[in-house]
Amino acid sequence: LDAADELAAALASDAAGVVATAAAQLALRPESGQARPLDARRLAAALAAAAGRAWPDDAVETRAALLDAAAATSAASLVPFVRQACASPWPTLRLHAARALHALKLTPSACDAPPAGDAAAAVELGHLLAGPVRVTWVTDGGEVALTLDPSLAPVAATRIADLAREGFYKGLVVHRVVPGFVAQLGDPGGDGYGGAGRSPLRCETSPVPFRELDVGIALAGRDTGSSQLFVTLAPAPHLDGAYTRIGTATGDWAALAEGDLVRDVRVEPLPAPAARAH
Repeated sequence: LDAADELAAALASDAAGVVATAAAQLALRPESGQARPLDARRLAAALAAAAGRAWPDDAVETRAALLDAAAATSAASLVPFVRQACASPWPTLRLHAARALHALKLTPSACDAPPAGDAAAAVELGHLLAGPVRVTWVTDGGEVALTLDPSLAPVAATRIADLAREGFYKGLVVHRVVPGFVAQLGDPGGDGYGGAGRSPLRCETSPVPFRELDVGIALAGRDTGSSQLFVTLAPAPHLDGAYTRIGTATGDWAALAEGDLVRDVRVEPLPAPAARAH
């Protein structure tokens, strides 16, 4: 296969990460695989087909990459996709859409946030955690756990607890380990691009620091969290105030390796902290 064939095939993949990677390649090097006019037309059609697919709400990174590719290749066929993203309630998509509008010389070239009432409320608001819960992960690298603290981020903590109870994490792999920084899991595809297929989580940031063995929600831009979480393996002050912190972890998370399988997950409520005597 030549470059155009490979990129077109990747854009037709069912894997969000494969599509995002191909689109990112076109965004960085729009001349890739376009030595002939036929190739350019074929790739534009492949981009349009990828953009027109019914991606899950939380596949923000894939749609953002497609918007960047539309901007770099001046793909007129993606104009409806760009305008739709411009009206998105999610700021990361609006940011990429605005860049595409500017590159395509379309007006208006700004993407204003929709009225506050247009954004659907998080479904977790109807059943927020009443107190902390412990999630225990039985993995190839050993048994580790985390304590979700709804006082820090009630919606995100409830989302992760819900998914754990539903068995979502069982059978997934630890897809990212950076020694001295983080261990990360929660993507069904195992490449860091996937989520639970639910609405993205709004960031619930706070001034609390990320110390060793703190737990946060992984992001691909503002308000793009879903099911992926990370555990810090050392203090990470550059994450403070930028990422939602949902609790603390216990166990040897540093012993986990990329590809370790989550074989079982247990969820149990914890007693609320005792009130201080005055």
